[in-house]
Amino acid sequence: MISENQASDLLSQLDEIEAHVGKYRAWRRKARRYLFIKLPATGALLYASARVETRTVAAKCSPAPTRRFRSSS
Repeated sequence: MISENQASDLLSQLDEIEAHVGKYRAWRRKARRYLFIKLPATGALLYASARVETRTVAAKCSPAPTRRFRSSS
């Protein structure tokens, strides 16, 4: 069991981490927007690579598809 003080400390640390993550995500969105406006070709490449990376991560996290064969009766 953890004490009430430890739980309070952990919750405050979690709040700080969530704030930092939110700032990072906002900065990343602004950077992407800037690239699309100022450098369309670079922005498009960045967008494409982010989509590929997202799909790759999703593929690694999801279970492998199983093949189901119909039994012939």
